[in-house]
Amino acid sequence: MKLRYILPGLMAITATLTGCIDDSSSYGGQPIPELSVITNATDPDKLPEVNFNYGENCVITPQIRYDGNGQLEYEWSIGTYDNDSKGELEVVSNEEVLTYFFPKGGSYYAHLKVTDGTVGVVQEYQVNINRTFEQGFIIISNDARNIGNLAFIKDLTPEEVEAGMSPIVMEHCLERVNQNIGEDKIAGATVMRMSWPSEITRIVVACGSKILFIDPNTFISITTIENEKVIPGFHADMLIGGTNAIAYDTDLQRFITIRGEDMLGVESNVKRDPFDTFFSGNYYAYGTQYYHNFFVNRSPLAIWHQSYEGRIDAGDLTDGNGYSILKDKELVNVFMGEPEQYQISGRWVSYYPGHIITRDVTNGKYYHSKIRGFSPNDTELVLVSHNEITYNAQSAIPATEGAIAVSAKYHRVYYSCGNRVYVMLISENGVNWPATTQAVLTYPDDEEVTFMTVNESSEELIVATANKQSGRGSVYMYDSANVRTDMPDTPANAEYKNCADRISNIFYKPRVAN
Repeated sequence: MKLRYILPGLMAITATLTGCIDDSSSYGGQPIPELSVITNATDPDKLPEVNFNYGENCVITPQIRYDGNGQLEYEWSIGTYDNDSKGELEVVSNEEVLTYFFPKGGSYYAHLKVTDGTVGVVQEYQVNINRTFEQGFIIISNDARNIGNLAFIKDLTPEEVEAGMSPIVMEHCLERVNQNIGEDKIAGATVMRMSWPSEITRIVVACGSKILFIDPNTFISITTIENEKVIPGFHADMLIGGTNAIAYDTDLQRFITIRGEDMLGVESNVKRDPFDTFFSGNYYAYGTQYYHNFFVNRSPLAIWHQSYEGRIDAGDLTDGNGYSILKDKELVNVFMGEPEQYQISGRWVSYYPGHIITRDVTNGKYYHSKIRGFSPNDTELVLVSHNEITYNAQSAIPATEGAIAVSAKYHRVYYSCGNRVYVMLISENGVNWPATTQAVLTYPDDEEVTFMTVNESSEELIVATANKQSGRGSVYMYDSANVRTDMPDTPANAEYKNCADRISNIFYKPRVAN
């Protein structure tokens, strides 16, 4: 919609159509200046549309045609625009170019008034703000200075794909939508999904100095927990997922429990032992996100999980000779496997086993242990199997604490060695490693694999790499069905190069109803 008007003194006489004023007319003996706003609208009955992604500033530069000598003044107002119904306007700028940040996705209208004091024109625009964070992949990364960068890759809806929308990749999302967030390390992030006492979905981001509960659709901080106020001097180095997540300071060796229901942080009242690192697997069932967390001390090697009754050690399990399965061992990797079943009291029970791969420091032999009982509700560990791994000089031995991802559908364990990805097969007979020449994916020599996961809903293998010189991270997505030893270097379904810093975690954020 466009309006032109004349201002005689203090009284305004307005016209509702651009053509209502003849360009050759005069006012007070002087020619009336021509003032108009040019748009690309093809339908005079509809507002010209402009489209932006949420998280970015909306910038509208009007194309103004003016042949007068006066000083133009501008006024921009913004209102909601739902189902062609206009909401109340709010003045937001007096600059020629509108720069404005919309608080959430949706449709709005921008109302521009331009005048030189004699004539004026009104132009309106429909502003569509794409809901960037509606659904997609959250990427956790940090640069060489340990400054965090939460990036996001939007998972386009079928309607958006059909409309030809380009992929949306956005870095530093927290800083874009939150003022004064400050530079800080990101220790981790997690989705909390609970079904009792009510349906709740929370996103928690643990930074060094603070913990943020962010809105799952806008990433605006709902609640901020200042770590210093919970434990003086606390600086989060790790975030452990769970119904109540845990932030851990490795120097203080103290823990903050992050309560999902009431969004509070308190010092953990559960006795927890310090650890060097941890590995995590998770699955979604019965409306709740479950986590299997494996805590590790490297020397001497100890691996345990924290049940509701306390610490339960894998080192208490013994092999056929009565020795601890972790005696004289160093860790290669530990991960949650695909679901299996076992029988108890005449009924079959599903569980997710823990797999531990170790190397004997006395003789160089490798071992694989499969263990049941890593669920938070379990109060004991059961050794299902413990076998030596047969290998030779040509075997692709997994990188120590390297990236691992499990495809339950295709019964494959993907693991990294530098810039390569291999498939490990696990069966009742033990573990089989392929030859170094049998990589399923190979990246340039100046890249290294930093993280992998399998998106179970789409059965996509997601691989993150980092450039060894710049430290910048890239993301590749593949159809897991095609990533196998007899089909090396299958093309990626999607590549997002240079989209983050060094990536430590990627997880899917589903659409969340308001």
